[in-house]
Amino acid sequence: MENNGLKKYIVKGKKRRKRGKPLILDFDTNADDGGRFYSPEKVRRARDREDEKAIHIAAQRCQREVEKAEKAQALEERKAMRANAKEAKQLELAEKRRQKADSLATKQADQQLQNELQSTAKKGKKRLIYRLLKIQW
Repeated sequence: MENNGLKKYIVKGKKRRKRGKPLILDFDTNADDGGRFYSPEKVRRARDREDEKAIHIAAQRCQREVEKAEKAQALEERKAMRANAKEAKQLELAEKRRQKADSLATKQADQQLQNELQSTAKKGKKRLIYRLLKIQW
């Protein structure tokens, strides 16, 4: 009695299993198609080359991540600088508006005072003229 489900599961697991890459050895192009034998030294050198490649790739990946982090930091700094500049500009504009409103209010108060002085002066002249005219009559 066979368990087909278990067999399928085992076969599927074997297919899914990650296998290592074949070791790249220097192939002799003049050799016949028979079996090839490599010395332990050649195998060690090939493994060393693979390890160096892996280290080089990891270093490149690390360098890219560092560059990416630096770029993100520079972007954040630029955003902060822009936000600070925008805030400073808004404060400056608010200060200018306040100064303009103050100068306008001062100007209007001076104008009102001048108008009142002129109107009282005219009224005073009229009263004086009327008094003079009454006296002469």
